[in-house]
Amino acid sequence: MTPPAQFVLQHTHSVSISRLHATTAALRSFFRYLLQKGELQPDLAASAPRVVNRRLSTVPRHLPAEDVERVLKAPNRLTAIVHAFR
Repeated sequence: MTPPAQFVLQHTHSVSISRLHATTAALRSFFRYLLQKGELQPDLAASAPRVVNRRLSTVPRHLPAEDVERVLKAPNRLTAIVHAFR
């Protein structure tokens, strides 16, 4: 495991996801800067892992029947926009 990845893993539980995301983005930018200036031979930007925020990635387990019906009956706004510009 690379040192940047070890750093991220060590701080995973002590800081917020947004803070880890910002830190890893800053590390990648700094590594790219050093590479561009010729101060760093290997490209270490890829060694700083990307932090994934899965806060809203789950599908609701249950939708009430009324909500499902409302969604199915709702007009397709994209179709209406396309037809308006024909």
